[in-house]
Amino acid sequence: MTRQHKKKKDTLPKGMPEGAIVADLSKQVPNNSYDPPPLWYVDKDFVCIECGERETWTAAQQKWYYEEVKGTLYAIARRCHSCRIKIRRAKSIQREQMAASKKADRKH
Repeated sequence: MTRQHKKKKDTLPKGMPEGAIVADLSKQVPNNSYDPPPLWYVDKDFVCIECGERETWTAAQQKWYYEEVKGTLYAIARRCHSCRIKIRRAKSIQREQMAASKKADRKH
């Protein structure tokens, strides 16, 4: 075993499950809680609150949400991908309708 390989293995958090992705604590939002921030991300199964479908919130998706988007560490996936898309479309249509309504009001 080379020194580099051994060194990298030693830097993994103790007790990390196989297949988990290491968390970068410096990229997470501040955690003002007694609960420690996650040291790794693992796939989490959930049932969509809209349609009842089972889906998996992958470790990679969690890493993106918590570290890139800076989502709160208390948030969890609640809706499946297709339901999230439906909600986005509905909100987009509503914004377009509101903009058209404001435009029509200005003409009168």
